[in-house]
Amino acid sequence: MYRTSEDGKHTYEEIEPLNNLAAKAGITKATKVPKEILERAKAIVENISEEFPQYVQEEIERMRVMAKALSSAGTSEEASEAVEDIKFAAHDFKGQGGSFGYPLLSRISASLYHLLKQASDFGAPIQTAVKVHIDSIALVNSLKMKDPEHPEGKRLVAEVEALTRRLVGPLTEE
Repeated sequence: MYRTSEDGKHTYEEIEPLNNLAAKAGITKATKVPKEILERAKAIVENISEEFPQYVQEEIERMRVMAKALSSAGTSEEASEAVEDIKFAAHDFKGQGGSFGYPLLSRISASLYHLLKQASDFGAPIQTAVKVHIDSIALVNSLKMKDPEHPEGKRLVAEVEALTRRLVGPLTEE
């Protein structure tokens, strides 16, 4: 199907990608998911949500170990390994925080991920910022700050995002 841009200056072809997965599973647009399956899925997500803070706490401890490893890294390879481990956890939290009702945790994690992805030098300023982010994640988790409008939580997010911007530039969606 060909379309014209809003300004009327360009024509482009819109191509619908072939996706046979639904057909192979016998799912059509008219297929409705049975209510009991939806209820079971909802119960599973709620159960996981209840366990999420404990999982976060375990990952925070692991991130703190990696932050110490970054501080004491003797080689660039050791530093890179620590950075990659922290970045991986931050990326997971970035997605999982919102899924399990912790949007502030998600934003702090996104800031930490951006910080580590954009930094070219992992010296003292970045190491300190990493620790600040990890401590902020720990605070949000321990206080179970789920409300995205939580006044102290919003202020905390604003501060860590400002710190990241000062060190590596504007935050971008990644």
